[in-house]
Amino acid sequence: MSMRTSILVMVTAVLAWAASDALAIPVLWTFSGATYNDGATLTGSFIYDADTNTYSAISVTASGGSTPTLNGAYDFVCTSPCATASPSATGAPFLTVSPSSNLTGLPVGGLQVTSAMTDGGGTRTLVTGIKFDATCSNSTCSTSGAPSRSFTAGTITGTPVAPAVPTPTLSWWGLIFLATLLGTGGVVVIYRRPT
Repeated sequence: MSMRTSILVMVTAVLAWAASDALAIPVLWTFSGATYNDGATLTGSFIYDADTNTYSAISVTASGGSTPTLNGAYDFVCTSPCATASPSATGAPFLTVSPSSNLTGLPVGGLQVTSAMTDGGGTRTLVTGIKFDATCSNSTCSTSGAPSRSFTAGTITGTPVAPAVPTPTLSWWGLIFLATLLGTGGVVVIYRRPT
């Protein structure tokens, strides 16, 4: 392998490493036209990071309709010890209280979309006709019961947001090493160039 090829491979590897961290951007998903079969509506938003499968900044509100016991501000995602379902790229169960609380008799709101949420954002359609909002039957919400309701329409639209952590950069020593590598490579290429 020639010196020129070696340098090109090293520079490409460093740039690929730096670019890979920059692509992990969480997405803000906002509800639009989300309605239930009892006439209630769901509004609000949440942030989903597809790279880490984590939900954050949940601010979702169910209101109206003929089942007021399922209404409320859903600000938590159902994670351990909550046992309803595991959060994923296609949906998650939302709670009005922390999942470490006794969930007996409290509402659990389900989100399920027809295709996975990604770092690219876009619009996803809510799955309709399946029971989503219900009342937890026990302390860990491993089962749910009446009353319940399902979506009849709605979408979520995702927009990438700035990452909460600073963009990774090279340390001073990393920058010095990279500058030395590039400078040395440039000198070698110029020196070996036929005249």
